[in-house]
Amino acid sequence: MAITVPTFAFGRRPTQAELKQLADALSALKNPPHCLSYVSAATTSVPSGTTTSIGYDADILDTDTIHDPVTNNTRFTAKTAGRYLLCAQGSVAANATGYRIMQFRLNGVTNLQQTINLAPPATTAAIECLSMELAMAVNDYVEVRFTQNSGSTLATVAGAISSTTMYMLKVSE
Repeated sequence: MAITVPTFAFGRRPTQAELKQLADALSALKNPPHCLSYVSAATTSVPSGTTTSIGYDADILDTDTIHDPVTNNTRFTAKTAGRYLLCAQGSVAANATGYRIMQFRLNGVTNLQQTINLAPPATTAAIECLSMELAMAVNDYVEVRFTQNSGSTLATVAGAISSTTMYMLKVSE
């Protein structure tokens, strides 16, 4: 939603409609579109050598229908055009072999920022963190994708808000 602030002429009393428009603008500034989702139970299997979009099955909050935990649950869709802060944390099962890559992808086509790390010790789950700011048009969507090459399929870690999460916040027009 575009924020429109009315102008007032000096000495003229604002109309009820202008005051409502001002109140709406202030409300939009206090509560911009944002969403926080995580993997609560339905893990995503990430085969070795295959880039896989992560599905998020639970929303903590969603003020603008950015995410649907059932339909297309890998997608975070801008319903309001603007610049968004994207923050993701991904965690996959413990395995000491290979590397782990996490990346953002725009509209199923364009690979954006990514992080690459070597595998952690065999008893520790890999945790990747990624953030960026991105200009998005209405109905643009981003996905968090994971790649690993351990030689076996690894699942995302589920159950805790601190495991596999995605946050999207509109920061400006």
